[in-house]
Amino acid sequence: MRKALLAAAICLVSIGMVAAGIVLGGRGDDPASGPVSGLETDVAIASPGATDRRDLTEEFQRNRPIVVGHRGAWATWPDYTEGGYRAAVEGGADFVDVATVMTKDGVLLARYDGDLAISTDIASRSAFKGRRTTRVVNGREVKGWFAEDFTWRELSKLRSRSSLGDYRRAAQQRDDREQILRLEDVLDLVRRLSRESGRDIGVVIEPRDTEYVRGLGQPIEPLLTALLKDSPLAEEPGRVLVQTDDTRTVTALADSLPASVATAFQVTEEVLEGGISGESLRALPSKIDLVVADIDLFVRYPVRDAVTAAHEEGLALFVRMIAPENALLLPQFRQGDDLRANGDQAAEVRFFLAAGVDGVFADAPAEVSAAVDRLLPVWRRARR
Repeated sequence: MRKALLAAAICLVSIGMVAAGIVLGGRGDDPASGPVSGLETDVAIASPGATDRRDLTEEFQRNRPIVVGHRGAWATWPDYTEGGYRAAVEGGADFVDVATVMTKDGVLLARYDGDLAISTDIASRSAFKGRRTTRVVNGREVKGWFAEDFTWRELSKLRSRSSLGDYRRAAQQRDDREQILRLEDVLDLVRRLSRESGRDIGVVIEPRDTEYVRGLGQPIEPLLTALLKDSPLAEEPGRVLVQTDDTRTVTALADSLPASVATAFQVTEEVLEGGISGESLRALPSKIDLVVADIDLFVRYPVRDAVTAAHEEGLALFVRMIAPENALLLPQFRQGDDLRANGDQAAEVRFFLAAGVDGVFADAPAEVSAAVDRLLPVWRRARR
């Protein structure tokens, strides 16, 4: 499996972090590491009335596949940095991706991991040396510096670091250059980049560890709803997409977000054991516009069948994520035995475009956008 190969490829990163007192744990980099979260407790969100989220599906079915800059330009920049987002947009990305976790005082950070040691310089800051603690996250004991233990004022000076360390040395060379961002900073940046580029850039938002923070009595959904209701970007249909693998979160947000904000459900092989079919899609939450599928699903299941099923159910289908390294490519596109070496990323892009997918998440968005441009005739034939 691709995840196992990535784990092997970055073992040196993990060893180095353990030596420094940092443990990669339950808040790690797996986009959806378990089954769909349950519906045990309620999330209190004021709802303006339910809307049919599928009205927005057509916003994501365009005359060209949508390229999402995953974490900005994660292959060459630290996670969620202004430089990474600029590189993604300049390289041709149509959307950029941001995950978010919550601080002690309710500020939404642009981070994937609640343990800030994974992608910031917090572990090297003497002022925070005594603030390392242990949490049980998604059933696993994790030691780290957690966002929910700090205020934004405390964290605002932290610097971003690549969460993959020297596995991606181009990104690592840009460590500690930029301060971490809040989600509202990213939304403002996307508007600015849209004006500068002359294109309507969109943003994909992923609220993280929603079940975990709900258990702390700090649900993230009301904060995200309030922020988007105040965001000019969210007023334009299809410019903002919220994705999650938590049933409760997507259901609550679909009923509370502005009607112009789309919702997507993430699926992995663990979630859909039989692959993507009409039957499995009908079992997902009903108020969604897109399905975002982990590419590991397509080791066993035909991607063309998945696209057809999604379209028949009135959904768009995106895949995540396409990356240059062998460790993250599907087996047929790897070249050689070195997991850190680049494989045939362009061939993987062709594979998904030939199946007619609506969009792709890309760690190297400039390279993938260029490949999409070259392969448009292939994609258009698939869409007939």
